[in-house]
Amino acid sequence: MSNREIYLDHAATTPVDPIVADTISRIQTDCFANPSSPHNAGRRAHHRLDEARVKILEDFGCPDATLIFTSGATEANYLALHGLKNPERTAFATSQRDHESLRNATSSLATHSVNQT
Repeated sequence: MSNREIYLDHAATTPVDPIVADTISRIQTDCFANPSSPHNAGRRAHHRLDEARVKILEDFGCPDATLIFTSGATEANYLALHGLKNPERTAFATSQRDHESLRNATSSLATHSVNQT
């Protein structure tokens, strides 16, 4: 019998592929500035971020689409739900099994005349 550990909690985090880790390390060393900053280092970082965005969209076969990078799932869930907000949508259904960030985002929609059920 093998004593090799099998990791099954990929919903929480996933081991990083060595190629990805190497790329991240190189980028964080060479291009560490805030991409929203107006100085040269910030503009270089912004350019690298744009290159990454184009590459990802090409890899997914949708080069004309828009790709938004977020800090994590909470921000992404908030943006996604608020992006769906329109005058014709009056309710969102949620579940106790939904991630807390989804429940919080739908609760914030309730302050904008959208019912949470």
